Amino acid sequence: VNELLCALLLLAMSCMAAQGRVIYVDDDAVGANDGSSWIDALTDLQDAIMIARWDAEIRVAQGIYTPTRDPLDRDATFQLKDTVTIRGGYAGWAGMYPDFRHTKFYTTILSGDIDHNDDPADPNTIKGNSRHVVTCLGEGNSAILDGVTITGGYTGGARPHHDDGVGGALYCQGSSPQLIDCVFADNYDAVYVSSDSYPMFARCIWEDNHAGGSGAAIFAYRRSSLSLNYCVFRRNTADSRGGAIYANSRSSLSLNHCVFRRNTADLRGGAIYADGVEMQLINCLFVANTAGETGGAISCPDYNYANGDSVLNLLNCTFFDNTAPTFYKPPTNSAKQPDGSWIRTSGSIITNCIFYNKPSEMALSIKFGHTEPLIITSIYEKEHKSGQPRDVPPPPEVLFADPFGADGILGTEDDDFRLAPGSPAIDSGTNETEPSLPTMDLDGNPRILNGIVDLGAYEFTD
Repeated sequence: VNELLCALLLLAMSCMAAQGRVIYVDDDAVGANDGSSWIDALTDLQDAIMIARWDAEIRVAQGIYTPTRDPLDRDATFQLKDTVTIRGGYAGWAGMYPDFRHTKFYTTILSGDIDHNDDPADPNTIKGNSRHVVTCLGEGNSAILDGVTITGGYTGGARPHHDDGVGGALYCQGSSPQLIDCVFADNYDAVYVSSDSYPMFARCIWEDNHAGGSGAAIFAYRRSSLSLNYCVFRRNTADSRGGAIYANSRSSLSLNHCVFRRNTADLRGGAIYADGVEMQLINCLFVANTAGETGGAISCPDYNYANGDSVLNLLNCTFFDNTAPTFYKPPTNSAKQPDGSWIRTSGSIITNCIFYNKPSEMALSIKFGHTEPLIITSIYEKEHKSGQPRDVPPPPEVLFADPFGADGILGTEDDDFRLAPGSPAIDSGTNETEPSLPTMDLDGNPRILNGIVDLGAYEFTD
């Protein structure tokens, strides 16, 4: 009898989901646990995903949710579904207003800590965590994950350049999900995107992720195309290339209104390493990113015989104090130079940008190899060679409002890279750009005032 009742309950819940109704999840719910309301919410997110069908919306209350109750099942994962939206950040049944949603105050955490022993002081405790907290395999853009924090994913890192060693937070293959207002924090190899995937990320944050190989925040591979809008990358570290993002194999990146602060790569591309990639950055800010060899902010070889051409378009971006040595390993002979053996031609264009570093480090924000990009109306200092003139930009207090902020520490939230009154970057750009200028700057203010666009990520306002 009990088995019959359970079957009937599951059938009723499935019918509810099939009609596109809301399914409620709250790990503190004490009612019937059928998902029909906050008090009767399911307590396990996996149960809600299992029964969700046809335009269902899963609302998840604040709390911590793991993909399995089995502490040994590292392959368990939250699998996204077509036409199903998962939204976190709700107050839940214990709140005065259960449907009130605020992703910061009511944090919904999808955690890979299935054995419940993570200790920041002991890195070995994460080795029993989920390999991929969330996966998306073949789903389209109707698969939506909104307003959750994904943390504690651990791939193992044994083979960081292969499928089984990346994507601790999100593993995305042949898929095009939408991820909105999500936070990826403290994961090992956070996001992996491959095999003609086309995900869209909006207002997402990547912080304190680590990669034993490349791309601590995002590893893009195999002709994938990523769209990132109003995203923040901070304090991500990679043992190889691309402290935040690594992309190759004819992938493409479109970054609009994104911020990169204090990301680090032991080798190249403190924030981004892109090899054989078409990349477009608009209204982006790079501050205090570092690399051990070249490209404190971005390392972008022009051509790789395996991966194809690299094309980099920068429009109204600001770079401040991104550093790396010029050549970590000097060339041993004139026929072969670092970064140069694969270089063919440059398709890079820099328009309306500001580059500011210590005078001896100006050229180290970006590494292009041996070919010069086309630079249009930008404050930029080319790599200095003995006997050649150098265009030194004005002091930072003339260019920017307060680049070090009240705490005096570069790369923190109180840094202010809006233009200072009288800055030479004001009304100094060109309105004729390719691609066209956006309508808004990094602050959300109109991109053009006084008829002429300013340089950098911010438009000067009073």
